[in-house]
Amino acid sequence: MSIILDALKKSEKKDGSGSEKSNDDSGAGIYQPDSTSPGRVAGSKSKTILLAALLLSILVAVGLFIFGPNIKEMFMSSEQMTIKPLPKIAKKAPKPELSKEEQEKQNKTDKIDKLKTDAMMNFQNQKFAQAASNYQDLIQIVPDDAQTYNNYGVALKKIGKLNEAKRQYETALALKPDYTEAMNNLAVVHLAERSYHEAKSLLEKALAINPDYLDAQLHLALCLEKLGELTTAVNTYQDFLDNSEGVMNRTIRLQVETRLARLKEDL
Repeated sequence: MSIILDALKKSEKKDGSGSEKSNDDSGAGIYQPDSTSPGRVAGSKSKTILLAALLLSILVAVGLFIFGPNIKEMFMSSEQMTIKPLPKIAKKAPKPELSKEEQEKQNKTDKIDKLKTDAMMNFQNQKFAQAASNYQDLIQIVPDDAQTYNNYGVALKKIGKLNEAKRQYETALALKPDYTEAMNNLAVVHLAERSYHEAKSLLEKALAINPDYLDAQLHLALCLEKLGELTTAVNTYQDFLDNSEGVMNRTIRLQVETRLARLKEDL
């Protein structure tokens, strides 16, 4: 840039004074044209044009030098850039409106699920009366569900209503004749009523369907003991102990072991 400024200063000095002073005094006697000379004016304009052209060229060169790489880089960047479209947010499909019949069916299902959950929670919390009430309400909605009758019977037995419990087990078996849990539960009521033959028949039937049914094995052994069939009772108790190892409650197993030892002494 100092070259350009020097050239401009020299041009201004020549145009303003008509001559460029020499720093060397020994130049006296050299011909210097007068400022009013036509040749001098023309020469001055020519030099000004040349200096302007030179200045423009220098400015262009400097601009390319400074900005050229950035411009190139900018265009290269724009070529390499990949603009990914924004992902479309999937709209949740609106739930179709249910018909009146479908809505009633859904409401019924929801009510059934709630009653089952409430009954289970009440039973686990030993609120047997509330559980029985839940199952009673459930039967009003699903009067043909064997499991509901069986569970209702268990809750009734827990509050001492054996006759009502018995009816629920019988209804469950009428709906589902191979329902082994209902057979076992009904047999327990017969045991409590000392109806040992009825209990034995039910338990043998349950074990014919499911030989690994531990509760039925234990109750059958007890039933046989009450009927005086001690040898068969001993064998059945022993089968229960063999099959319940690591499965049945330890306290119950100890009670059975004690009972078995006593029966063996009586044989």
